[in-house]
Amino acid sequence: MNVLLLAQWYEPVIGGEEIHVRTLAHELAGRGHRVTVAAIAHPERPDRYWDGPVRVHRLRGSLQRVPFLFSDGARQSLPPFPDPGIASGLRDLVRRERPDIVHAHNWIVYSYLPVKARSVPLVLTLHDYSLACATKVRLYRGSACSGPAAAKCLRCTSDHYGAMKGPITLGALWGMHPAVRAAVDCVVSVSGAVERDNAVPRHARRHVVIPNFIDGAFESSTADVPPGLLPAEPYIMYAGSLSRIKGIEPLLAAYAGLDPASRPPLVLVGYRGLERIAALDRLPAGARLITDVPRATVAAAWRRSLFAVVPSVCPEAFGLVALEAMLFGRPAIVSDIGGLRELVTDDVSGLVVRPGDVADLRAALDRLATDSALRDQLGAGARTAATRFRAERVIPAIESLYESLRR
Repeated sequence: MNVLLLAQWYEPVIGGEEIHVRTLAHELAGRGHRVTVAAIAHPERPDRYWDGPVRVHRLRGSLQRVPFLFSDGARQSLPPFPDPGIASGLRDLVRRERPDIVHAHNWIVYSYLPVKARSVPLVLTLHDYSLACATKVRLYRGSACSGPAAAKCLRCTSDHYGAMKGPITLGALWGMHPAVRAAVDCVVSVSGAVERDNAVPRHARRHVVIPNFIDGAFESSTADVPPGLLPAEPYIMYAGSLSRIKGIEPLLAAYAGLDPASRPPLVLVGYRGLERIAALDRLPAGARLITDVPRATVAAAWRRSLFAVVPSVCPEAFGLVALEAMLFGRPAIVSDIGGLRELVTDDVSGLVVRPGDVADLRAALDRLATDSALRDQLGAGARTAATRFRAERVIPAIESLYESLRR
């Protein structure tokens, strides 16, 4: 099958969505499919190149000429409406590649809709809440949003994007809903939370939940850890964006409240967000921050850890880092929010805590740090739970969806 994947970002940009797209591309290619990826141009990559068995085409959008309009630090974003330059590039690419299926991920789909080939099925995977929420994270004034409402969403998007860009983004997103329903042949959500909180059944003619997955290469990675990068003794580990919505501040406060004489080290592996978090500049004793870590090194770090902590205060769409830890038999402390609820079962594969509750998180940290028997018990449950999300279990579901749409 000839598959064209559309993604805003691709390597070297790293995040849950980017890891998913690249892994999907390589897994499909390894199963004999012809795979092409189209993504936004990146200064560190040529316009066309091979990423192993996958062809990559970098497209230059019209809005890239005005970088302050839609940008996220080092990443140039696409809006929830067609970008003329991206749309033109996609039209040419489809004519050349003649794909059997086009599989878009998040907002790049809007630039493909005007040039969609009627005979080619279109799949849209949602990795966040961006079908219903213009800020994508479903967070309102620091807490999980109860749902969209015109006045509330207008205030929220204006605060997030600015007084001019916010209303335009919100209006465009909501205005594109009829086009999504008309043109997208199936909407895939990476969790039940994503499907529910995006109101997918209302906006899609066909929809299905197919979760994220872990590839075998990550699990079998044998990368060495550079000397001195990690503590000599086992540690608690956090991985991901170092931003407020990920619960970094409650985590550091909870860790600081543990007994300094007996608490294990805390390792934060990730990258800084756009916001400045003062707590990261004065880490408590025993905590260390590591940035710019290759994914293979992250795998090695999970192996040496005691357990994972994913203390998000926003509704995580899935929670890939929790799954990574679970795959190595490490239990995870996660917030009772979003897709994390579907990954971790309390007292079976990890511990579930109230989002942003420092005392609850501190108690969970102390419980796992001091009870090795409990860690072993929950670690075994975590490894068992993670088997449902191996690539060999999930990729066939995606292939079956492709085949059903081509009939």
